[in-house]
Amino acid sequence: MNEKLEIEIQYTVEDYTRANEFILNQTFFFKYVHYFVGIPVLLIVLVLIPYLGGKFSDGISFGRDILPILIAGGIVLALLPFIMRLVSRLPNPGMKLIISSQYKSSPLLQEKQFVTFEDEGIRAKTSLSEGLTKWEAILKIIETEKDFFFFISNRSALFIPKNELVPQVHDQIRLFSRVKHGDKASLLHNTHI
Repeated sequence: MNEKLEIEIQYTVEDYTRANEFILNQTFFFKYVHYFVGIPVLLIVLVLIPYLGGKFSDGISFGRDILPILIAGGIVLALLPFIMRLVSRLPNPGMKLIISSQYKSSPLLQEKQFVTFEDEGIRAKTSLSEGLTKWEAILKIIETEKDFFFFISNRSALFIPKNELVPQVHDQIRLFSRVKHGDKASLLHNTHI
C-alpha cells in the first residue's frame, strides 16, 4: 500500500475529554475494580441502615428484619453491574474542567494538527512539534462511534475524532488500519482489502 492520507484536525476540549474518558475506561480498574468496591460498601450500608434507625432495639427476627434486607440487597446486587455501567458512561465534569484548563494554557493543544497516514506509520505535525508513530508501535486500534484510537500502551493512545471528517476519510482510515493490523483492528464497519 503505497498511499498517503493527509487530514487536518482542530481538537477541542470535548474531543480531549471524550478521549481521556474512553482510555480510562479501557483500564482494569475502571472496568472492574469499582464493582468490588461497590459491593462491600452496599452490604455495609444495607446492614447499618436498620441499626441506625433503631429498628433492632426490640430484638432481631430473621423473617421480619433480616430477610427484607437480604432481598433488597440481592436486588441491588443484581442491578449493580447495570448501574455501574450506566454511571461509567456519564460525562465526568471534573475531568472536563482539568482538561479545559490544560487546553487553555497550552498553545500546542490549541493548534491544528496535520495527521498523515503512511506506510511507515502515523505522522502528526503542528507548527510547534512533529512526530512519527510507527505501525509496529501501535498495539491495538479501536474505532468508536465518535473516534479512532491507536493505542501505543494500555493507557495512552493517539486519537482521531470523526466529527471533522467526511465518511470517505473514515473508510480510508479503516483501510489503513486493516492493512497494517489485520483483524486485530476493532473497527465498527468491515473494510475489505
